[in-house]
Amino acid sequence: MLVPFLPFGNWFQHGSRKYFQCIEVVHAIRLLIEKSLEWGTPLVLVSIDLLKAFDSLRLSYVCYILRKYRVPLRLRYAILRELCALRKVSLILHGIVMGYLWSNRGLCQGSPEASFIFSLVVGDMLATLDRSWKARGLGVLFGKFGGSPMAFSSWWDQHFCLLQGQGVDIENFWVTSLAFLDDIYFASETCEAAQTMLEELLESFAKAGLSPNIGKVAWMANKYVSKAMDVTLRIGHILIPVSPNLVILGSFVSMDGHEEGAFRHRATRAWACFHKWEHVLCSRAALSLRLRFWEKVVQPSLLWGLQTLRSQNIKGLSVLRFCQGQQIRKMMRLKRKPIGNGVEPWVDWQIRTLHQAKEVAERHGCEISRLFFEHRFSWAGHVARLGVKDKQAHIVHFLLLWRPLFWWREQQLYAHVDLSQPVVHPSDWGRPRRFENGLEPSWMMQALSKYDAN
Repeated sequence: MLVPFLPFGNWFQHGSRKYFQCIEVVHAIRLLIEKSLEWGTPLVLVSIDLLKAFDSLRLSYVCYILRKYRVPLRLRYAILRELCALRKVSLILHGIVMGYLWSNRGLCQGSPEASFIFSLVVGDMLATLDRSWKARGLGVLFGKFGGSPMAFSSWWDQHFCLLQGQGVDIENFWVTSLAFLDDIYFASETCEAAQTMLEELLESFAKAGLSPNIGKVAWMANKYVSKAMDVTLRIGHILIPVSPNLVILGSFVSMDGHEEGAFRHRATRAWACFHKWEHVLCSRAALSLRLRFWEKVVQPSLLWGLQTLRSQNIKGLSVLRFCQGQQIRKMMRLKRKPIGNGVEPWVDWQIRTLHQAKEVAERHGCEISRLFFEHRFSWAGHVARLGVKDKQAHIVHFLLLWRPLFWWREQQLYAHVDLSQPVVHPSDWGRPRRFENGLEPSWMMQALSKYDAN
């Protein structure tokens, strides 16, 4: 009932929205890091988690948001009545109930309208700040395409159906912030800009009664950001040191573009999930039933977020296979065999039992390499369909379609060989790409100057 009155035409908030997913935020952040490394541009990424977000939101601010977007009075009354129905707190002193106090803040967690309204509040704040940040040049700018006009017209003809009517200039594409419910992320090109954005964001949240969980506020910067020894972010008098990596919605993200850490992080989380359900997975039930339970419970934890990685990492796959093999071996209770007066050598036991575990996984159709590739193919299909159902441009689409490194190489090739041949924009996200860290940050400007001279 509220949707027709509310402006959901932006991509800042991904929580409790139709056609938007949590994993799309992870993918967008990975693409931000990838593009900044490919083109040698500075990037500062800040992660903010709100402290008791649902319990702290002021209902007066919810009323302000509903009034701002001219929600009908009867609907506003029904929503606020529902939100205020259970907003009373009992005081108990020495086991005696002293009475009740009515609270003017907090949403009932678990109710569908609570997450929807919270998403609306955060999305409205980020949209308001986004307009101010863009006007002052804060955030990350994806600039003009450059290259031959023929190549750009070919790209536009291919992707016009995704961008038409969206009011977004692909040659002046800004990325400022993203959020999934109370997990907020914003990006800038300098530490000074990040500090300004952080202060304004916290000031805006304070108006709604929201405050940051300082212990979970973190930030990282790539190697192209000029960092002095004393440069750091701060909240009041509390310093927030720079971190080499972040965990974005359960996915490990590193600024150096290395992906092995993401596989190791998922293996660690999968073991935590395995130990939580060890009394079921290692029970006396049939192995086939326990493997089906493993697929439903542990496998999603092992593969979460890995479909957004850039390439098919061989070392990472070995981490997944070893983790699965160890867990299935434990479920099968495989022990070291006695040999003469001793026991089977440890290395021989490892090779034999992991091989048996792999055969069991293949026989039951849950071998992790195959599941990983199916996961990637499924996500590729989802990315290809982004914006088709809701007819709305999506940030993942823009970041995917914005030129990768070898796009400029094709520009140079066709500029010197055959200008009449059209250049197809390479938007295949699954193709392995190599970061060229040996190039100077100004190599693109030098290439552009050379192209213009010709």
